[in-house]
Amino acid sequence: GRKELLGVVWLEAYGDVDRVNRIVHLDRFEITQANFPDAPDGGTNALAIVRELVPSGARTVSFDYLITALGFEQAAARQHNQELNHTPPDIIWSTNRAVLILVDGDPVLRSVADSTLERAINTPALLVRDKTTGRFYLSGEDQWFAADSISGPWSLVQAPPAPVSALSPAKTADSPAGTGEPAPRIIVRTRPAELLLTDGLPNFQTVRGTSLLTAVNSDCQLFFYTPGREAYLLLSGRWFKAASLQGPWTYVSPHDLPDDFAKI
Repeated sequence: GRKELLGVVWLEAYGDVDRVNRIVHLDRFEITQANFPDAPDGGTNALAIVRELVPSGARTVSFDYLITALGFEQAAARQHNQELNHTPPDIIWSTNRAVLILVDGDPVLRSVADSTLERAINTPALLVRDKTTGRFYLSGEDQWFAADSISGPWSLVQAPPAPVSALSPAKTADSPAGTGEPAPRIIVRTRPAELLLTDGLPNFQTVRGTSLLTAVNSDCQLFFYTPGREAYLLLSGRWFKAASLQGPWTYVSPHDLPDDFAKI
């Protein structure tokens, strides 16, 4: 009889995500690498055969399956790093347009030449403080926002002080035109944080064949497990769960996820 030849192959493909129907169209498949340890020729012939057998035509797969599989892979890789901190970030749920600005710790301020302003150098955002009033100003979307403290609340400023306006980024032909939408909610955090944004209240729909629901009105990978009445959220390869989207969130090892996650 034929001898089985076990091995692993790596594939690359281009994907087009259809978020409405929760599917991914894959095409331009290419087998880039193979490893057949028991092959006498190092797997060269086996690789050629696999390339002939694997169809190159386009196909569709579940968007949730790809994301969840990636999450398992990333989480497994992180387990090899014993020093990884699984403390959940500050997960902020918002049901309308919001912008999260991260500062690496308390603002580190440096004076702006020829002005009464200080600029925070430990954030990529244009964030300044007026030394005369102690008020903070933040630039975003060709607008200025202000707050009495770094934690907010932040509000839109129609006429910022002249020294602040002088720092406004120069507009170019590529600058986006105003959309007429209300100003976004500004959220500033000085510790690790993530934004969980849903377009209104979460619109959960059933994941067929499971007891899971998935939020179809969010770009985040947000699920609800009905038997446990808990939400599950995948962030940068780590899973977190909570009884409410307002938290508190706790880390979940991939081995402790409900079995239904493996079915999608």
